[in-house]
Amino acid sequence: MLNEILNYLNNYFADTDYSFETACTFTASDTIAGDFADTYIMGEYIRIKDTRLNDGVYLVKTVSDIEITIDATVDLTVRTEAEVTAKITKADIPRDLISLIAEIKTYNTSGIVPIASESQGNRSVTYVKDSSWKSVYTGMLSNYRKLRW
Repeated sequence: MLNEILNYLNNYFADTDYSFETACTFTASDTIAGDFADTYIMGEYIRIKDTRLNDGVYLVKTVSDIEITIDATVDLTVRTEAEVTAKITKADIPRDLISLIAEIKTYNTSGIVPIASESQGNRSVTYVKDSSWKSVYTGMLSNYRKLRW
């Protein structure tokens, strides 16, 4: 859900001051092996680009000089991929957006259909035709949207 929403917003909150290219190998144990000395810290989000299978935003679970383990419970899992030169950038995703994404995730699993209108006299209820998260949360997400050129 995290990557789907960031893609929808066209905004990955990339901090280009903390971006580099490195040769790395992806394993099925949600580990990225490479040269990560003095790069990222546990709890940060990173965006990975220029791979064949593993482009996306991940939450760093652990990091050492030679590998990063990501928290696969957040969104994506690492798929096995041989050595590739990937661009890795710190993603400074606002905390309130992370909270909103969690709310959207809960909404998606709740099965709730939002009400578009309601009348008290003679009891009239109209349900929204499109109850997808995009239609329900567009207004709240609009502050984070980046324009496409």
